[in-house]
Amino acid sequence: MNNDFASPVAADCPSMHLVLINPYPESARGINEGTIEPPLGLTYLAAAARDRGYLVDLIDANALKIGTIPLTDHIISVNPTLLGISTNVVTHAAGRDLIAALRAAGFPGRVILGGPLPSALPEYCLNATEADAVAVGEGEQTLTEVLENIAGESEEPFQGVAGCVWRKRDGEIVHEPPRPLIENLDSLPLPAWDLLPPFAYYKSRARRRPIGAIICSRGCPYQCTYCNKSVFGSRYRRYSIGRAIREVGLLVEKFGIRQLDILDDNLTLDLEWAKEFFRGLARFGLAVNLQNGIRADLCDEELASLMKSAGVFKISIGVESGCPETQLRIKKNLALDRVLQTTRWAQERGIVVYGNFILGLPDDSAESMRQTIDFAIRMDPDAATFNFLVPLPGSEVWVEIEKLGEFHFQLDDPAASGFYGSGIRFQLPGMDAKEVARFYHRAYRRFYLRPRKIWSLFVRALRPGEFLWLLQTVWGVLGLPIPPGPRFLYPARRRIGLKSGPRVC
Repeated sequence: MNNDFASPVAADCPSMHLVLINPYPESARGINEGTIEPPLGLTYLAAAARDRGYLVDLIDANALKIGTIPLTDHIISVNPTLLGISTNVVTHAAGRDLIAALRAAGFPGRVILGGPLPSALPEYCLNATEADAVAVGEGEQTLTEVLENIAGESEEPFQGVAGCVWRKRDGEIVHEPPRPLIENLDSLPLPAWDLLPPFAYYKSRARRRPIGAIICSRGCPYQCTYCNKSVFGSRYRRYSIGRAIREVGLLVEKFGIRQLDILDDNLTLDLEWAKEFFRGLARFGLAVNLQNGIRADLCDEELASLMKSAGVFKISIGVESGCPETQLRIKKNLALDRVLQTTRWAQERGIVVYGNFILGLPDDSAESMRQTIDFAIRMDPDAATFNFLVPLPGSEVWVEIEKLGEFHFQLDDPAASGFYGSGIRFQLPGMDAKEVARFYHRAYRRFYLRPRKIWSLFVRALRPGEFLWLLQTVWGVLGLPIPPGPRFLYPARRRIGLKSGPRVC
């Protein structure tokens, strides 16, 4: 396999040390504690740097629940040359606090931010933190160029690196040209799964354990107004079938996974590719969870059968609104009759279906929200989630609120709520927040307080091993202080060093 990242230019720089961090948002609320997926983006960055010969550590503080103090102590003790932190709207405050603690403790190394929030608002993230730079968009090539510059003792290692937004010593912020998207995803090195904590620390709706995760494609051509595409962009790119199946095979052979969570945003955009992928997946005998779901209009009956043969036990369908006019307004443009058909195809084959809905979309009215609830009942997925709209930086909705409305939360608030937090996050002209809240509670009552639904939820949609997942999910969504589950065997400082296993070559 051709690998554009495999040039070992750092062989003469063994002292170059990169540490990558996925922060733990210990004060956040409204987070699904029952589902913690591995930070695959960081595993790609780690692999790209390691294949160049650099020493790399990856600390998933979120999975290991490692707070700012022990993490700061560890980073100070190892003193990496470059520290990379990936953040989003929920973990931003945790990342900010970590950088502040490091600087207060005298950490001299350079810090670069990446991920959805820094890619969408690079200047904001630089001004809100003491980071040196932001990597905007896909970071593999950006990161390795920065490391090369540091190894070459460049005084300004971010200067001239496409995709970087960085701060000069005098405080001036410099925007380098955008980084072109990676065209050939097969050129990416295999993710550094071995640098993650043991897979047992990750949680999702599990039929079998341990659980591994992959992503086979990047980019989304759809224009949904509530989405942030600042990392992977709008152009769809995917692995070859051979590359995708090879990753699954390695997860099975080297790490012993028995369930596969697929995290693609658009797994079935290329329908024929998806069919071939599920044909190849069937031989592994895995339980398969399409965690991020599929578009209902990118499925046919043959694909539903192939998914079942490959071990798929759950899919999600992002419906958002049951009102055709709202579908057009948010540019989702999803034909609702296709939602009904795909739901039936899946359920007839014993696949559990989740329907995801959003209330409080721009221009949502009492009538459009009523239509959404009515449609959810008509669709009758095995389970449904109704969420208040979370405006994401980089989305069209975010820009609309900035111009016409006001936000009801602050990005720098350490208790910033996740997707499952209660309450309205913004106000737009003509929006009745109290009415949206009433429909939110009405939606759950009408959908779940039906005897047939309660019975089917426990008989058809859940297996005995999934009850703990359901309990942890509900616990986190309700914002209760201590999620149930096993206690960690080691203190935080020892958990930092837990890794999945030997390097996968």
